[in-house]
Amino acid sequence: MTLRQAQGKFWQNLDPRTRLVIAAAFAILAMLTNRLDWLAVELASLTAVIVALGFGRAWLRWMRLLAVAGGVVVVVSLLAFDLVTALSTALRLVAVASAFFWFFQVTAPEDLGDALVHSGVPYAFAFILTASIQFVPVVARSWQTSGMRSGHGVSAWKSTWRVCPITRRSWRRC
Repeated sequence: MTLRQAQGKFWQNLDPRTRLVIAAAFAILAMLTNRLDWLAVELASLTAVIVALGFGRAWLRWMRLLAVAGGVVVVVSLLAFDLVTALSTALRLVAVASAFFWFFQVTAPEDLGDALVHSGVPYAFAFILTASIQFVPVVARSWQTSGMRSGHGVSAWKSTWRVCPITRRSWRRC
């Protein structure tokens, strides 16, 4: 389900600032939770909400991208702490990412920018935030295209360091 298909749903009737507060509150709750079992319940409830809203497939793609970061967090935490701390740190990362995944799925960047300006946030900050949020999918497509080149004989190592050409192409597409 895309944002355009979600028009008219109850979460679309909420003000973008309210949605931001809900996402931030859930992220803060996840960061402050110390017990692994409570953290797992919080993440399971958020996952159930995301799936119930029809964003399950997109969330799984998001989690696939987050798996590498979660793996690094677990390894580093295992080197410094115990298994429970490593797992709770990884679950926190997934919970915070899931909360903001939900937020960005149900909130258009333009709506967020307008709401921030009406709240008294300087226009320049709201504009830059809105533009950067809209810029992320463009860069992701360019990065994916650059990664596909490794299958055509271009070294993956070399394509990883092609940030400047990707950024230049992305700006042209915007």
